[in-house]
Amino acid sequence: MKVLLLLPTVLLVVIIRNHKHWVTHEKIKEIVTLNFWRHVFYATAISFMGFNIITSLTSSNDTATIISLPIVYVYSILFSPLIEELICRKFMFGWLDKRFGFIIAALASSMIFAIPHFNFSLVLGYIWLGLVWSWHYKKSENILVTIVSHSIYNYITILLMSMGG
Repeated sequence: MKVLLLLPTVLLVVIIRNHKHWVTHEKIKEIVTLNFWRHVFYATAISFMGFNIITSLTSSNDTATIISLPIVYVYSILFSPLIEELICRKFMFGWLDKRFGFIIAALASSMIFAIPHFNFSLVLGYIWLGLVWSWHYKKSENILVTIVSHSIYNYITILLMSMGG
C-alpha cells in the first residue's frame, strides 16, 4: 500500500520535468485575474453540489471513508488533483477534444477519471466532477483552474469527513 503512495509522486516528477513550459511568467500572471478565480469558484461550487445531489440519489450511506494517515491529506489535496487533472483533463480530454469534440472527450475522460477512485456506488458522482472540470478547462483554457478547484473540492470533502459530516 505504501508503494502505491509513491507512484503519483514519481509520475508527477516525470511530468513536470518534461513539461517545464507549463509554468511561465504569463501563466502565473493569469492566476491573479478575476476571471481565473471566477472559474475556480464556479467549478468548485457546481462540482460539489452536483456530486452531493447525484450520490445522494444513487448510492447508499455506507460509503464513509476512514482517513487515518496524514499523508492521505497531502496526496488528496496536493498531488491527486495535480496528477488527475494533468492526466484526465490536460492530456486525455485535450487529445480527445481535438479529435472527437467536446461531448465525447468530456464523457470519456470523466469515465476514466472515475475508475481509479475504486467506488462503484459513487461512479456517477465522479463522472459529474469530470464533466464539470472538463467544461471549465475548455472555457478557461487553463489547467490551473481545474487543479485548484479539484484541490479545494478535496479539502472541503476531507474537512467535512474529519468533522463527521
